[in-house]
Amino acid sequence: MNRRIFTGVAAACALLAAGLMLPTQAALAGPKISVENPYARPPLGSGKVAAAFMTLKNDGDEADRLVKAEGDVAKKIELHTHVMEKKDGKVVMKMRPVPFMQVPAHGQTVLKPGGLHIMLIGVTRDIKPGDAVDLTLVFEKAGKVKVHVPVKKIAATMMHMHHMGDMKEMGGMKKMDGMKKMDGMKQQ
Repeated sequence: MNRRIFTGVAAACALLAAGLMLPTQAALAGPKISVENPYARPPLGSGKVAAAFMTLKNDGDEADRLVKAEGDVAKKIELHTHVMEKKDGKVVMKMRPVPFMQVPAHGQTVLKPGGLHIMLIGVTRDIKPGDAVDLTLVFEKAGKVKVHVPVKKIAATMMHMHHMGDMKEMGGMKKMDGMKKMDGMKQQ
């Protein structure tokens, strides 16, 4: 009799332990965040402002939000987007901080030049193509995700010329007048 009770208790404990180790249905339904194709652009010239881009994927059943990015590569790291504004009759692209970046359930959010991106303001060390920076992305539900971000050369695009005006406002570019070329880009 004692042996049967012991066997029954042991079996119940084994089932209970196994049940505690299995994820609950709610845990399976939550956000499942991954990061694809991360890269950063180095500061222009002697500037101290850089940007990071990537694709945030959510394979879970619940939407999530990127609420912050952290790292030791810059004094300040902010989530940003671009907006088009009219100024003196001209349309100008400007960068603006955003409080979060939505990542839909079973979807993705692309951080790219001219759109959503992560700003590295007051870069604390020299970063150049071939280097890498480590960032920690903080999500509202999924928590922290560490990302190793390779630094790539800046492509010659007009958008970066618009960026340079914003970087000048943030102290990233000291002098724009008289600049003929920078990394293969022509001044507009």
